[in-house]
Amino acid sequence: MPDYWDFRVAEAVAVMRQVQAGADPTALDHAIGLLRQTVAATAHGHPNRAIHLQNLSSALMLRFTFTGLRADIDAAVDAGLATVAQATRGDPRLAQYRHQLNRIQLERIRLFGLPDDLDAAIAVLREVGAEPDLQPVQRSMLAESLGAALHRRFLRDHDPGDLDAAIAVGRTAVAHAPDRLQALCELGNTLCTRIQVQESLDDINEATDLIRQALAAVSPDDAARAALWFNLSFALRTRYVHTDDAADLAAAVDAARDAVAAINSDRGDRGSYLVNLAALLHMRADLLGGATDLDDAIALGREALIGGVDGQESQTHQYHLAAALITRFAALGRFADLDEALNLLDGAAQIISPDKPVDRAAAVSALSIGLRIRFECGGTLQDLARSVDLAREAAACPLPPAHRGMMLANLCANLRLSAMHTGALTEIDEAVTAGREATVLLRAPSSKAAKAMANLGIALRTRFELAGALGDLDDALAKLQAALSAVPAGHPDRTRWTSHLAITYQIRHARLGELADLNRAIRNGADAIAATPVGHYDRPPMLDQAATALLTRFDLTADPADLHRALEYLTEAITTSPPSHPQRAGYVGNLSIARRLQFEHRGRTSDLDDAIKLGREACRTVGPQHSIRPVTLINLCEALQLRFERTGQAADLNDAVRTGEQAVAQAPAHHPERAAALYSLGLALRLRFRHAARRQDADAATQAWREAADTVTGAVEIRLLAAYQRAQLAASSPHEPWSAVADGYATAVRLLPLLAWHGTARVSQQRTLANWPTLANDAAACVLAAADPGWALELLEQGRTVLWTQLLNARADRAALGVAAPRLAAALERIRDELDRTTGVVPTQASGS
Repeated sequence: MPDYWDFRVAEAVAVMRQVQAGADPTALDHAIGLLRQTVAATAHGHPNRAIHLQNLSSALMLRFTFTGLRADIDAAVDAGLATVAQATRGDPRLAQYRHQLNRIQLERIRLFGLPDDLDAAIAVLREVGAEPDLQPVQRSMLAESLGAALHRRFLRDHDPGDLDAAIAVGRTAVAHAPDRLQALCELGNTLCTRIQVQESLDDINEATDLIRQALAAVSPDDAARAALWFNLSFALRTRYVHTDDAADLAAAVDAARDAVAAINSDRGDRGSYLVNLAALLHMRADLLGGATDLDDAIALGREALIGGVDGQESQTHQYHLAAALITRFAALGRFADLDEALNLLDGAAQIISPDKPVDRAAAVSALSIGLRIRFECGGTLQDLARSVDLAREAAACPLPPAHRGMMLANLCANLRLSAMHTGALTEIDEAVTAGREATVLLRAPSSKAAKAMANLGIALRTRFELAGALGDLDDALAKLQAALSAVPAGHPDRTRWTSHLAITYQIRHARLGELADLNRAIRNGADAIAATPVGHYDRPPMLDQAATALLTRFDLTADPADLHRALEYLTEAITTSPPSHPQRAGYVGNLSIARRLQFEHRGRTSDLDDAIKLGREACRTVGPQHSIRPVTLINLCEALQLRFERTGQAADLNDAVRTGEQAVAQAPAHHPERAAALYSLGLALRLRFRHAARRQDADAATQAWREAADTVTGAVEIRLLAAYQRAQLAASSPHEPWSAVADGYATAVRLLPLLAWHGTARVSQQRTLANWPTLANDAAACVLAAADPGWALELLEQGRTVLWTQLLNARADRAALGVAAPRLAAALERIRDELDRTTGVVPTQASGS
């Protein structure tokens, strides 16, 4: 070749280097012209023709990076194909030519989508890689290119075989040349993709190590550093999600900051780097409660959107910004944050396509959470219904196990809330099922697993409230305690779970009468309130829970300090909740109870008037299917009876009967509050019978109390009181035989062992029995009047030997069981020993109560 063309090639290469160093890219037009002339002047088969074609391909690709013109990258591919065709099989540069061609083809596929080129590239790379005379570096280059092509094809076709093959050949590339930066980067990038699909901790650890090796090898001014920092932050964040290691989260934040610092301000994908850092700061704010991290996350999210990114990437940015805004609303109660978040999420959920299931599920789930929060803070039932639908959609997406677990945990929470307001048992059963599956999919210990456990515990408690199975209540306590044990002090969800634990203890006290449960409820409730700032949307329900527990204890101990604190809590809960808040009716109803108790404590009619006014407001605003509606009606029924006894106004008494009948109608068979509703209705009917002497009222009261005593899902104390009142009413009636009186008393005596059941502390058993010192005697006397001395003796024995009978039953012969099921027999022995441990005796003064 004449020296003239060597000079022209050198001139073209010099121009390319100057442009790479920052010179005017339009100079590339001259360089490309020179190289085309050189190629045209070089004969086919000439040993330098392949080199000239490769230089031309490189120059065209360099110009493409500035122009973005499809014609430039197409020409670069054509020149690369000609280079490979021109090189002889023994050419030592053949692997390098193929490598450069493949990178250009892959870039064209990434930008313009040419599946035929991708399949062809994989076939060629496999053929060349099988040649026996390749050097290690050449094999590394080819394996890296093949891995990249397989990775791209996986992203196109979603065939997991391609992804596994890409990682296998990527490991081969690193093994042949451990110090090759591009091989390290490509394998790390491919592992990050498989992490998104499978979330294997081994993959996460391998990717983290590879990316750190690449960062150690890359020069400080290399543009690849930004992508490496980005991928490292992703791997560390994913590992944090699996392990809850705060050090990984801190390192992920640092890596994301380095990625943002390393990327040019005019890069089109800068928004993704900003959002990645924002998401990590949001996670750290969730963990540590840092207001600065949360504000920074929101500022970064807004900056990413200002950058003008279009399409699905913009919607992903909107989702992350909205999630941070929701968290700040939860912390500070700024409704502007919630409204902005819901507007962003609506847009994101509509545009993120199903072929990105992880992103779509996250956006849809976040929107469902936002709608649920808005409902809890005064929104409409339409918000709640849409929230449930969106949670179901998110859980139905094809997701990796950990992501699916989080979606199911959210579905559990939404269905539970919906069931509370609709009373639908199918919804609460679905909530429990979703919650149980979530706890299986989310690996413990981790904060995500703890959240799923807490959601399941709350759902189980709600199912008890709707269906009355005591096993659900015990299981709920165990799940909430496990969730709290799994997270450190200061965890953002800890106060909420503590409040729910208090509620669950309080409900169990109402069912079983164990004073220790009530004290635990009050103590946990106070802890939750102390940790929740004024204005936080979680604070009103916490205040309400603590107040109801204090009112219950006041009813038992008559300590005015409990009543005073309950009134303060309820007043704050009501004044800080908007009129449309879905839980406000419950707060108002509980304040009505507090005012009624205050009337009973100090005797002021104005307190009772306030109680009835508040009770009517609660009944008027609570939903017809809401789980608290029966209780609200019961409370109003009792307050109206009190005022009738105070004023003698027949309208109050008739209203009390009507309200009691509504309470019974709202509590179907097996509802936990049905026994209480029947008991209150019976009291109102008996009061009207005594006032108006209508026999049908006495008969209706008797029937209500009989059913209440037989309602196995009701609180045992209420059932026993109903049986006792039925016996008392029959005893006072000339129309009832002694056998009817005896039957009522006998039912009450049979319920005594349940009231003082063996699972409560001995001191509580003794205190409970001390409240019924003459029950067995009264029952026996009535049975004797009915001429049945044998039955009378039996009732006397039942009444006076409750505790002894329990001790004897605990020592029943289990020899046969020990043979048939030795593990079960041993468990029963352990339970018996635990139940035998007495915790004290009742103070002397209690015996006279």
